[in-house]
Amino acid sequence: MYETTGAGYKIGNISVNSTACADDIALISQDSIQAQILINMAYDYAYMEGYVLQPTKSVVLNISHKQRKQESNNQTFKMGPNDMPSIEKATHLGIIRTTSLKGNMIANVDENIKKARRSAYSLLGGGFHGHNGLDVETMVHLYKIYISPVLLYGLELILPTTSSLTLLENFQKKLLKQILSLPTCVADITVNILTGILPIEAQVHIRALGLFNNICNQPDDSVEKSLAKRQLIIKNDESSSWFIAIKHMLRKYDLQEASWYLNKPVKKTVWTSTIKKTIYNHWNRSIVQLQPLYKGLNFLTTENLRTGDIHPLFKINCHSTIDTARLPVKLKLLTGSYILQSKRIRMFKDETDPKCLLCAKEEENIEHFILKCESLRIVRNAILQEITTTLNAMGIQFDELSTNEKLQHILDLTPIAKAKKLSPVSVVQIERLTRRLLYQLHIARYKMLCGQ
Repeated sequence: MYETTGAGYKIGNISVNSTACADDIALISQDSIQAQILINMAYDYAYMEGYVLQPTKSVVLNISHKQRKQESNNQTFKMGPNDMPSIEKATHLGIIRTTSLKGNMIANVDENIKKARRSAYSLLGGGFHGHNGLDVETMVHLYKIYISPVLLYGLELILPTTSSLTLLENFQKKLLKQILSLPTCVADITVNILTGILPIEAQVHIRALGLFNNICNQPDDSVEKSLAKRQLIIKNDESSSWFIAIKHMLRKYDLQEASWYLNKPVKKTVWTSTIKKTIYNHWNRSIVQLQPLYKGLNFLTTENLRTGDIHPLFKINCHSTIDTARLPVKLKLLTGSYILQSKRIRMFKDETDPKCLLCAKEEENIEHFILKCESLRIVRNAILQEITTTLNAMGIQFDELSTNEKLQHILDLTPIAKAKKLSPVSVVQIERLTRRLLYQLHIARYKMLCGQ
C-alpha cells in the first residue's frame, strides 16, 4: 500500500493529497514505479498551485509487512530534481508513524506517556497543589481535562495491546494515587472507585467505538464506510484489522454486530449515551466483584462508579485549607492503607506484635484505633460527643449503632446520607467533625509513638 498525506489524486487504493500545510509523507512498500508516479503528481500539483512542498516533511517511509519481504528498501525516489530521504519514523498530526504496526504502537504509547507526564508536572505548582492546596474534586477534574486527553491521544486508531495498555494504566494509577495522597500499595480498584475514572482499556474502547459510529454515519459511497464493509466481510476474527478489533469490542459489551450498525447508523448523541452507559456498567460489575477480595474496602461505597462520577465524599462542600489537609488521613483509613499493627503483621509476621503499641491491650485494627484505644480516649471522647449530639439531632441514635455502623458513619457517611435524606448542611457538619476526629487521633498516635 502507498499513501501520501495531502490532497488531490487517487490511483486505486493509493491517494495523494498535497497542500502547503500538510505533512507530505510517502509510505512506500513494493511497487516503486507506482509510488514514483504519485510523488511526481504531488510535485506537479504543488508547482501548478504556486507553492513548494516542505522538504523536511516530504520523506519516504518503507512499510514492512509480515507476510512478504521488502524489495524496495534501497529504492531512491525523487521529488523534482532532489532525492527524497528514507526515514524510519515520522510524525503526522501528532501521531508517530513507523515502518511497522508494532512500532507505531510502542512509539505512540511512549510519547503519550512522556507528554502526559509533562502536562502533570506543569500543573503541580499552581494547579494540582496551588498555594494552599486544591480540593480533590478540582484536582481530578484537572486530570480529566488536561492530562487524560494527552495520554489517550490517537490511541483509538492504534488500539494498544495488553503490554502497552499496562504501561498506560500504571501511569494513570500512579498519578491518581498521588493526587489522592494514597500510597502506591493501595488496591488499584480504589482509584477507579474514588475518582470514577475507568481503566485505560475502557476509555480507549469508548473513543474507538465513537470513531466507528462516525464512520457508520457517513454516506454509503464514502471511502471509510466502503472500507469498513469490505474489511468485515473478507477478514477473519484473527486479523489485526482495526474493524475486526471493533467487532470484538462490540461483542465484549453484548452489543449488535458491526455490520448491523453500518447498515442502520445510530445518531451520535444516542450512540454516545448508550456506549458510555454500557461500558460503565460492564466495568462497574467487574470492579464491584473484586471489592470483597480487599478487606480494607468494606466501608467504601461504589454507587458513583456506575455513572463515572467522582466519589460523593469529595463533593461534600468541605473545601477549606484545614479540611483539605485532614482528608488524606481519612482516605487512608477508608481504603485500608493506614499502617496499623494489624496491617504491619501481614508484611513482617515474625517481627511484629499485632497488639496496640499505645495501650497493649488488644490487636490494633481500625475499630480499635478509632473507637476503643484507651490511650487515645481523651482525644476521641470530646469530638465523638459532638458527633453523637449532631447525629442525634438528625434522628440517628449513634450510641445504639453497631460497631460497623459507627465506623461507616465516621468513614463514609454518603450512603447513610442518601438513605436518610440528610440535608447538605447536615452532611457537611458531620463530615467536618469526622475528618477532625480521625486527624486528631492520627496526630496523637504519632506523637505518643515518637515519644516512646
